[in-house]
Amino acid sequence: MLEMGRRTPGGRRFRFGRSLVWVAFAGFTRAFVHTPVPLLLRPRSDPGCFARVSSYSGDEKFASLEGRWPWVFEQPGRCADLPAEEVFTGFDGLFDDDTDQDASGAPESYSKVSREVRNACYAFVNLDSAPDPEVVVLSKTAAALTGIPLEFVGATTRENQGAEGAFPLCQLKQVALALTGTVGLECAQPFSSSYGGHQFGNWAGQLGDGRVATLGEILSDGRSEIGRVAGKEHVAGKNHGGLVEIQLKGIGQTPFSRGGDGKAVLGACLREFLFSEAFLGLGLPAAVAVSVCSSGESATIRDSDPKNSGAFKRAQGAVLCRAAPSFLRFGSFELPARRGDVTLVRKLADYCLRHLSPHFESSLLADATGSVDERTRKFPTSGKDLGIGRNEEDWQAQEQGKESNQEMGARNDYVELLVAIVQATARMVAGWQAMGFCHGVLNTDNFTLLGLGLDFGPCSFMEAYDPTWSPNEGDSALRYAFRNQPDVSAWNCERLAEAFSPIVGVSGVAEANAAFSPAFDAAYTVHIQKKLGLCGMDLGSGWIHPRRSGDAAAGEIQQKLPPDAQFVLSFFDLMAACRTDFTETWRALLDVPALSVARKALRNLTTEQSGATGAEDDICNDDEETLRPLSSVLNAAGASSTARMQWATWIRDYSWRIDSQGIGNGHPEGEEEGRKERLAIMRSSNPAFVLRKKSLEQALEAAETGDLTLVHQLEERLSRTYAGDSNEEGVTRQPPEAARVSA
Repeated sequence: MLEMGRRTPGGRRFRFGRSLVWVAFAGFTRAFVHTPVPLLLRPRSDPGCFARVSSYSGDEKFASLEGRWPWVFEQPGRCADLPAEEVFTGFDGLFDDDTDQDASGAPESYSKVSREVRNACYAFVNLDSAPDPEVVVLSKTAAALTGIPLEFVGATTRENQGAEGAFPLCQLKQVALALTGTVGLECAQPFSSSYGGHQFGNWAGQLGDGRVATLGEILSDGRSEIGRVAGKEHVAGKNHGGLVEIQLKGIGQTPFSRGGDGKAVLGACLREFLFSEAFLGLGLPAAVAVSVCSSGESATIRDSDPKNSGAFKRAQGAVLCRAAPSFLRFGSFELPARRGDVTLVRKLADYCLRHLSPHFESSLLADATGSVDERTRKFPTSGKDLGIGRNEEDWQAQEQGKESNQEMGARNDYVELLVAIVQATARMVAGWQAMGFCHGVLNTDNFTLLGLGLDFGPCSFMEAYDPTWSPNEGDSALRYAFRNQPDVSAWNCERLAEAFSPIVGVSGVAEANAAFSPAFDAAYTVHIQKKLGLCGMDLGSGWIHPRRSGDAAAGEIQQKLPPDAQFVLSFFDLMAACRTDFTETWRALLDVPALSVARKALRNLTTEQSGATGAEDDICNDDEETLRPLSSVLNAAGASSTARMQWATWIRDYSWRIDSQGIGNGHPEGEEEGRKERLAIMRSSNPAFVLRKKSLEQALEAAETGDLTLVHQLEERLSRTYAGDSNEEGVTRQPPEAARVSA
């Protein structure tokens, strides 16, 4: 029999009576995971600088990073402006101070109990320790972003064992412990976010971070892509624009696990890592994958083999570390709105206006019309610079109970915020369409407020062009097919507008719903003109809309569009008819000369060969010569003779348009400089290499056996996706005959 107040063999003081109450309560809540846990009294007002130290029992020399790890999390973080889940004051005194607790003061086991989290945006959690973590891959770009010393990059635990001159294994082990959350990091306060979502068009209720925890926020390198809005205003404590959230995926159960084990597997983590690298290389907005570490334990996943449909299997466990300015999602607003919690909806909107405004502005500036240098010089540091939201003085005045000195007028800040989110989403999807990327699971809980690509599951870059293609084998209705992505994204934005409706009204919802199509059309038109190397095209209003949803009347509508729009759409029709490779077809257009250049070259050739002139027109009409730039693409697709004739007609039209509408025409330094300018823009808009399904699968299969060679080759090639060609040794495209199959 345990005596009250006596220490157990493990050294923990166990108070029998009250502990028995807690054990009984914990068991009850586990048995009824769908029953909301009553929220009593108050949360701890100041949980302090909480750094969870796990029960890691390995070599003591791995226990700390000896002050070299750069992540010191901001205190208080931005999340302090949002409500956390309340906890029981009855926990205070239930256990002694040496009992494991989470940042809210609850016993550690409570953070594992699945439950409804209400009146809060997040719940504090404790992370599972990785028994034997090893660094698998660490992103160079992400390391620069988050301040990780570059000597860690390129070094993995397995590859460094016994390697002469390798990075010290003990220090690399410390990195793995930090990147899996196995050892505490200074001022980290792990929490999992609460959100809901529509999945395949149906409301799914509370979802939340079932295996993800945010460690906190760090001040990023202001020169980096994701943190460039940081500046002196933040240092002065007036703005949080340069803060970046650090998340770990695969850290064990949270209140949102819904019966799952909260673990992640190596293959899925490496997939997300490589797609993050692909997005970085292409210049598409996305959360940045920092690292993947194996955990030293196995995890449960659904078997992808069709013969074992619905079955589960064990696979190698891993933890993914990722970073973003914010991981707030559409579902962050949807869940409280569905519950009728208007107060929480308003708090979330105020949080976004106060902390995320600079990131919306950076997205607005990062269109195809300006250079990187021009954009970075314009980044604002407050909502006032944006023209949306309140500036810091307004917030301080409000907190002091005073009226703002700024006259806000009739403008509704929430409407402007909502419109900014919709426009950022439209631009994100326009980039996907331009690069042939299909996400596969466009549920509202996978859409971030900042328009960042996230949660790369059954996604892929298109190979053989097929607008009805979806990489998600479970999407039998093709709801998330490539051509439907803009319309589904607009539908998701409408669900977000519904969540905002209590604070923006009917007119605000209507304004936001009307903002998607113009923003998408504008962004997509810029992408298309850059990919073609043309400018000044008259595409008309809504030129792409009929083709987005496969409207039966698309052909009739197309005939009424301006000639420029008909020309562009006919290009997609030809690709679809022949199922040519999407990426390589666009890239091949770099080799199509302007009509005047082609005629000049042919004139010189015919003069040399026959001494005659005037024959170039006949030669320009030769289909074989005209099709030479696209010959390899058409041969790989097995294009018919009829299709080749149609392609030849289109290429002649394109050559003529380069003369009349080409970027760089009329260049002050001459025709040749203008041509170089056009080709430079086309090269930076049409990648030579994308992450293909076969290459990805081969890399993941090899990684499961411990061979990371292909993973590193892909990572390196994706960092220069616009350079060279797609057929490089070790990282090749699929065989020509396979290009006819998209999935």
